[in-house]
Amino acid sequence: HLLLGAVDAGLGACLFGLFDHEAAVATAFDVPPTHRLVGTVALGRPAADEPGRSAHRPRRPLDEVIHRSRW
Repeated sequence: HLLLGAVDAGLGACLFGLFDHEAAVATAFDVPPTHRLVGTVALGRPAADEPGRSAHRPRRPLDEVIHRSRW
């Protein structure tokens, strides 16, 4: 709900995993050792509505990116 609420408030939001940075973030925010961090959310004002760098790149065929019942 946090991401949807941010967008509804006109903000940009992105959830991303911590992976190698979990310990550093836990220390910086004094997270108890009984808790595990799985991700963090970046919030901010979105840039002007411009096409991204990949907007002109051709899309891959769906059968190359969608996998059903197999890897």
